[in-house]
Amino acid sequence: MGGKIRADSELDRGSTFHFNARFRVQDSATAVATALTHAVTLGTAHPMGTPSPLSKPLRILVADDSADNRMLITAFLKKMPYCIDEVENGALAVEHFKARMYDLVLMDIQMPVMDGYEATRLIKADSVLKSIPVIAVTSYALSGDEDKARAAGCDGYVAKPFSPRQMLAKVREILG
Repeated sequence: MGGKIRADSELDRGSTFHFNARFRVQDSATAVATALTHAVTLGTAHPMGTPSPLSKPLRILVADDSADNRMLITAFLKKMPYCIDEVENGALAVEHFKARMYDLVLMDIQMPVMDGYEATRLIKADSVLKSIPVIAVTSYALSGDEDKARAAGCDGYVAKPFSPRQMLAKVREILG
């Protein structure tokens, strides 16, 4: 992009980062078309390119102890017609799940207070809400880990790290 980057740093004071780059200016119609094409290519847009105004936003609960992981998952899903709630452990996931109606739960497995296996078991034990799908989103990616997640009641499994395309494909697969 013909740019430059540099950093100025002072001990005990901090650092300042500078960069410059050249960008092309596009007219708004071209920019929108490019953004939609890019979104569809990545799998981040509704199949028709925009959310259906008649469909109600789906409610998704994201349970992960890492704020960065929650932010990443939310960023992957933000262009979709979803309302997303976030919690940082399994106990809060169960509490939120029972207090609100969700269409899907994205559950990390290794979390403090209560892990994703136990949280999923408790969620699936609720006779009224047990049909709500839970997708394990985990760094447990060894042979047998997916089976262990499914045995706990998870309906799907995504191993970290994952791409936006992988996450959206699994969400679409599970939600139909």
